[in-house]
Amino acid sequence: MNISICIPKFFMPASNPDDQHLFQALEALGRSGMDITLFTFAPQEPSLPHVLNGEEPQSTVRTRQYLPRRIRIRSLPEQYHCRTLLHDLLNQHADLIHFFDFTQLSLLWALTRKKPCPLVVTPAAGQELLPPFSLLRKTFCSLMVYCTSNVSCFLADTPEKRKGLIELGIAKEKIAHLVMNTNYPAMSSLTRQEEPVILTIGRYDPGKGLHILVDAAAEVLDHHPETIFYVVGTIHDNAYYRQLRKKIRGQEERIRFTGPLQQEDLLKLFSRAQLFVLPSVNDPRGLIILDAMAAGIPVVASRIEGLSSLIVDGEDGVLVPPGDASSLSTAILDLLENGDKRTSLVQKGRQTAANCYWKSYAETVSALYQRIIEHEHQSVH
Repeated sequence: MNISICIPKFFMPASNPDDQHLFQALEALGRSGMDITLFTFAPQEPSLPHVLNGEEPQSTVRTRQYLPRRIRIRSLPEQYHCRTLLHDLLNQHADLIHFFDFTQLSLLWALTRKKPCPLVVTPAAGQELLPPFSLLRKTFCSLMVYCTSNVSCFLADTPEKRKGLIELGIAKEKIAHLVMNTNYPAMSSLTRQEEPVILTIGRYDPGKGLHILVDAAAEVLDHHPETIFYVVGTIHDNAYYRQLRKKIRGQEERIRFTGPLQQEDLLKLFSRAQLFVLPSVNDPRGLIILDAMAAGIPVVASRIEGLSSLIVDGEDGVLVPPGDASSLSTAILDLLENGDKRTSLVQKGRQTAANCYWKSYAETVSALYQRIIEHEHQSVH
């Protein structure tokens, strides 16, 4: 697929975390086999043209290598006019044009009138926050609906954005919610305030091996009594939960079964945790490991199929035999007492989480693009 990506704003992935994540998304799409041309505004650089003698600057095309694909980047000076950008977009002969973070309704309106190919729009954050009964919001909503009648799809990456689009008057059937198994952008942006906290997340069920964790925690607390274990989850087996509560009697302040937590409180625990432990004896996926890696937390997990497929033992995490409390406590103590090893696991773990997330992102978005293109083609014929 030949895809034109338009980001009508200053795009500086070197310094802006949001732009870094978007650029990682584009790289992932490139690796998936797409031929991508990126149109974006950028700060003036020596390689870009400057305004001379009042003449209008022309666009330049720079090609940068991102293995294993090439992304053609059309860098645009600040004074670049929308009509020229429109001309260039129309002459790309793209299979699909995707606007990320769009704010320029005039440009979108002009492009939808031409409708050279399917159009996908990812809205800028905050537009749905206009005062609900203001003239500005009413005008914006009217323009939005009018300008986007020819947009093939709006892409919302959070439930809040989907709700905001519906409130702006966009038809539900035109909104695609990008559901991801992990949230790498949010987790990797957490501010770390490491404390002697060990975090576990999973329902209170024998398959999660929490009884193994409790036995291992007793050994760890003998050596590091300042440590607090947080076990976050929902009760799935009442008898098992009562058994766990009985096992921790007298240690409730050091081994805390919190029950389910609100997202804000859970993120606070992620930012504080020194280690993340998943002692499952049966876990088909274990994707919570990737959230921990993205947040910069060293991971200790059981060597079972669903978890070992995500971890290379000793490189981006530590694997221990399932059901073995002694091996689990040994691994935890080793990491608590070895800061260099924790640092190494964090660096490689972040990369593992990013690769898994963006690969999944590319597969999801590629499938969406393909469906839109095929649907438009069938509609025409």
